Amino acid sequence: MTVIENTSNKKQMVKAFLSKTRHKKSLKNMRAYLRHPDYWEVLLIIVKYDGNKDYGIGNYIDQIENQTLSQLTIENFLRDEIANGNLVIIEGEKKSRKTLNMSNTLLREFLAHLNFIKKTYLD
Repeated sequence: MTVIENTSNKKQMVKAFLSKTRHKKSLKNMRAYLRHPDYWEVLLIIVKYDGNKDYGIGNYIDQIENQTLSQLTIENFLRDEIANGNLVIIEGEKKSRKTLNMSNTLLREFLAHLNFIKKTYLD
C-alpha cells in the first residue's frame, strides 16, 4: 500500500467517524441505548417482539446473548426509559408481565439510526 492510499483510507475513516459522532448527537432518545451493548440488544429484542403480550421484561433480558450487566441494572434502565416516556407498557392479561414497545419518538429515532447504519456501513 502506498502512502497516498494509506492517507486516503485515513481520511475516509476520519470522515466516517465524524459522521457517526455527529449523528449520535442528533439522537436525543436513542443515545442511552447506544451507551452499552446490553441496552442496544434489549431494544432490538423489544422491537423483535413488537408488543407481543407473551413476552415481558424478564423474557427480553433472558434473551440477551452476551449479557455483561446484571439483570437488576438492565431492569432499572428499562424502568427509567418507561419513566422518560421512551418505552411504553402494553397492558396484557397478566398484570405482572410488562410487555414493552417503543414510543413514537423513540421509533422515529430508531428508524433514522438504522437508516444511518445502512447508508454508512452497508451501501
